[in-house]
Amino acid sequence: MSQFVSYPSAAFPAPPALGVDAPDGWSALVVENTVLAVGLPSEPGVFTPNVCVSVSRVPGIHELDESVHSVVSAYEALDDFAEIGRESREVFGRPGFRIEGSFGMPSVGAVYQAAHLTVVQQGTVTHVINAVATCAAPQAPELVPVLRAILDSLRGVDERGVDEPGLDEPGAEEPVSA
Repeated sequence: MSQFVSYPSAAFPAPPALGVDAPDGWSALVVENTVLAVGLPSEPGVFTPNVCVSVSRVPGIHELDESVHSVVSAYEALDDFAEIGRESREVFGRPGFRIEGSFGMPSVGAVYQAAHLTVVQQGTVTHVINAVATCAAPQAPELVPVLRAILDSLRGVDERGVDEPGLDEPGAEEPVSA
């Protein structure tokens, strides 16, 4: 006897659908291991400023603090990481975390990077949402406010990309029945 297992389903809920507001001139990017990315097209040989959003599925209940520890540890492990700031803050309409800093990137040089994290518990899994904004250090004076605004615009949308009221509100992650 066999059983049919599918995705999405109660055992494997789909992650939240996400959207951001990208300024004029920015374009959608297809980036490996992301569900959503936007970038500011640049000249050949110039770093493309970008915001990339990834969603990771973790079995069971996964607390925000676990993801924060993992991301902070990764940054702190970089030899030349210079932290600009960190705080607990709302991300995707729920408790979250922000860290910003700079470090060297091979073939690019110094970069500014900001990461926003939150978790969405959905039935049998937790989806970890990690939105990361990056630009080359010389681009930072002009682009940091733009990158922060894009990160702050992260929200839930429906399958057509239309704002989904309540999707990004805490408590909206109703358990999925089996």
